[in-house]
Amino acid sequence: MPHCAFAADSVVVFNEVHYHPATNEAANEWVELHNQMAVDIDLSAWSLQGGIGYTFAEGTIVPAAGYLVVASNPTALQTTTGITNVLGPFTGQLNNAGARIELRDRNDRLMDKLEYRNGGKWPLAPGGSGTTLAKRDSNSASDLPENWTSSVVVGGTPGRPNFPESVAIQDRTLILLNALWRYEASGADLGTAWRAPDFDDSAWAGRNHANLISYWPFNGNATATRGANGSLVGAVTATTDRNSVTGSALAFNGALGQYVSVPA
Repeated sequence: MPHCAFAADSVVVFNEVHYHPATNEAANEWVELHNQMAVDIDLSAWSLQGGIGYTFAEGTIVPAAGYLVVASNPTALQTTTGITNVLGPFTGQLNNAGARIELRDRNDRLMDKLEYRNGGKWPLAPGGSGTTLAKRDSNSASDLPENWTSSVVVGGTPGRPNFPESVAIQDRTLILLNALWRYEASGADLGTAWRAPDFDDSAWAGRNHANLISYWPFNGNATATRGANGSLVGAVTATTDRNSVTGSALAFNGALGQYVSVPA
């Protein structure tokens, strides 16, 4: 049956889409709907169409101001996240490059639509980083790219608000300050094996620390925060910084041989 072209008109809208999981497995894809009203909405015989297909069973309710997720593999998503408001599986697949998905009522009336892209005015991060395509404001229109961004957490927030008031910040230490770091100074071609995380570099020379000479905070001030200030070489000049403080920034004109010499 051909679809008529008219504007979407619904209080149940697309709110979050996981179209390109970090593992690139279609089984991890899902779509989240949000009820913008303060009353329950009956989705009996409504359907998702376009890039994916799914028909809601009779008696399907999305609660007032609530969320409902339709997943490619609902059991896997429930196991991973612990949420219970998951339906599916849907047919088809959410295209990584972009797709159009529609929400239609039991009379085939277009209720909401989303035609996302991975590029242009659409955010790039949801395209494989593990984050999701998340609506900035759940009460905004679905068809404008400026109303969408990437989720703040990997895997998104299926079945919940996109941006909770408080999100726990995860501190991850990649390298300890006093860690042993190693280097290879022979000049030989090392190939590419050394780039692997499990490469054995125990034969390389190493040190437990580096001696700090100087550092600058990159805030427009030419004075070293710690250590020797050094001397200007090659016509480097002091100039006015962005805060209009005279002599508090350095000016380089692009000529060769310009640098700051820091004593060892």
